[in-house]
Amino acid sequence: MADSGKILTALFIGAAAGAAAGLLFAPDKGSETRRRLSGAAQDLADQAQDRWSEGKTALKNVRDRVANSAEELADKASNRVDSLKDKAKDLAGEARSDFNSARNRASNV
Repeated sequence: MADSGKILTALFIGAAAGAAAGLLFAPDKGSETRRRLSGAAQDLADQAQDRWSEGKTALKNVRDRVANSAEELADKASNRVDSLKDKAKDLAGEARSDFNSARNRASNV
């Protein structure tokens, strides 16, 4: 793990040194090099902004899908609870009716 960190650091330093050497030995005038660097930096900033916007949109889409799924699940659970309540009421009514029938038969005996 520590070796990979050292390797990445060395690669970064090497890339920075190469870029600096390239600038020092570039055949273009300084103003032209600065203009190209500024354009490249602006392109990178634009790309980063685009990626940020895409990420925000993707995150919003995921959030909306999760919210919709949660709402659907809550509706299904509520419907199931209502169905079970209705079934319990029906069973209670049947039990009450059976009890009353049995009590009437018992009182007639």
